[in-house]
Amino acid sequence: MSTHLKAHNIWSFIEPGLQQGADDATQRLEEFYQHSRTQPKSTNRGRGRGSCTNQERTNFNCYHCGKFGHRAANCRFKQQANIAENQYEHTGEGFDNLQTLLLAANNFSGDGDIWYLDTGCSNHMCGKKELFFSLDEMVKSTMKFRNNSNIPILGKGRVAIRLKDGSQNFISDVFYAPGLHHNLLSMGQLSKKGYNMQIHDGYCMLIDKNRRFIAKVKMTPNRLFPLNVQHDKIPCLSSIIQNDDWLWHMRFGHYHFSRLNFLSRKEYVSGLPVINIPEGICETCEIGKKHRESFPTGKSWRARKPLEIVHSDLCMVEIPSHGGSRYFITFIDDFSRKAWVYFLKQKSEACDTFKSFKAFVEKQSGCKIKALRTDKGQEYLACADFFDHHGIQHQMTTRYTPQQNGVAERKNRTIMDMVRCMLKAKQMPREFWAEAVSTAVYILNRCPTKSVCDKTPEEVWSGRKPLIWHLRTFGCITYAHVPDQLRKKLDDKGEKCIFIGYNTNSKAYKLNLQSSDKKGNYQQRCDH
Repeated sequence: MSTHLKAHNIWSFIEPGLQQGADDATQRLEEFYQHSRTQPKSTNRGRGRGSCTNQERTNFNCYHCGKFGHRAANCRFKQQANIAENQYEHTGEGFDNLQTLLLAANNFSGDGDIWYLDTGCSNHMCGKKELFFSLDEMVKSTMKFRNNSNIPILGKGRVAIRLKDGSQNFISDVFYAPGLHHNLLSMGQLSKKGYNMQIHDGYCMLIDKNRRFIAKVKMTPNRLFPLNVQHDKIPCLSSIIQNDDWLWHMRFGHYHFSRLNFLSRKEYVSGLPVINIPEGICETCEIGKKHRESFPTGKSWRARKPLEIVHSDLCMVEIPSHGGSRYFITFIDDFSRKAWVYFLKQKSEACDTFKSFKAFVEKQSGCKIKALRTDKGQEYLACADFFDHHGIQHQMTTRYTPQQNGVAERKNRTIMDMVRCMLKAKQMPREFWAEAVSTAVYILNRCPTKSVCDKTPEEVWSGRKPLIWHLRTFGCITYAHVPDQLRKKLDDKGEKCIFIGYNTNSKAYKLNLQSSDKKGNYQQRCDH
């Protein structure tokens, strides 16, 4: 009967022997293994070909280890000792004690793709900063090893890895320990998260909490379990951005590099440095923006004044937002190509939303909406009398030809491409899609478009060149100042938050408070 040893059982035998050295601890492990191998089998089975019963075997005394139950020829201690001796003779690597076996940096491979499964490590640890997908450098601590050496902990975050099927996953709660020459996977931390580890016949089987097979790690001659991991090292996916080109690419919601380069060269906005087109690709953009090539279209008539034509389209999102919205509706001015977005819980709210939009933009621009171009949806049927009363022409596309409403359709596609990239890049919950949509529209109004020459939509609409120095990466960590009125004398003056957008009505950012899962507008400091 095969024997499977779980990690916590092995550790319970090893731990008492740490103070006595590796020999005692190894002997206790072998005792546990031998004990599990000699457990009585089911009485329903026959004796097989053995010449002795279990009772008879207990009378044998092994002259090698001094224990009862087997002969020296079958002694596992002797066999393991011979195997280990031969292995060490070939490798030339021996260890004096268990702490060296588990934690000696000089005896590990320096390959950054190798992670060692370690029972003596309380937390996952990595010494290479470039491997972190996200890193909170406010976490400071010190890790003390059993040889009394100390290594500073200068952060905690997630390491992105690439699975065999091509999908991306993460190793969470990893300490950043500069100077550590090897990566360590804490078996205790894995066990706490529901993973099961089974060691048998020189292999460690790693199984997740859903009983799915994760990995099978072979033990090395030095009794280590190295797990080979493929890391994602794409600069755009990391929160540690050392290149301004990639940083501004992320701040602009993964806007195309060529358009960013054009925007910086033409100086259509203030505060943007010269953006160069880097080598390589942004995998987030490749995954989030992939689409079929568009059909060629002829030139259409363009408005010559603001609000002569307004394009509109309603888009449904399967997951409700934090506010309970299931739809968003966009309005695009044909002349300036500036966009506005509103969020709806029901499609029937579209008519009232248009009335609010009409009152707002006509007051801001001093112009009147003359035509509204939409697809042949049913959301504007209730507005027929309103259109007639205000002299607004409702232009609808021909059935099954959404290309006729191409401006709104293309805008919504661009918005959703940016939303997917922003949420994926920071692994944000999908319930934040509404905040990401608002951020995407805010950014696009400050980006050039082929339909408007030498200006951004925001400048064409307002007459002022937009400032972009305040742009930040969606989903980055921020630290908000807590007003005096909301705290007591000894309360913290700052709170850790997540950046989720811009407030168009005030000079403040929209933040999500991690401690209470609430949203608000605050003054804050942000590094990205």
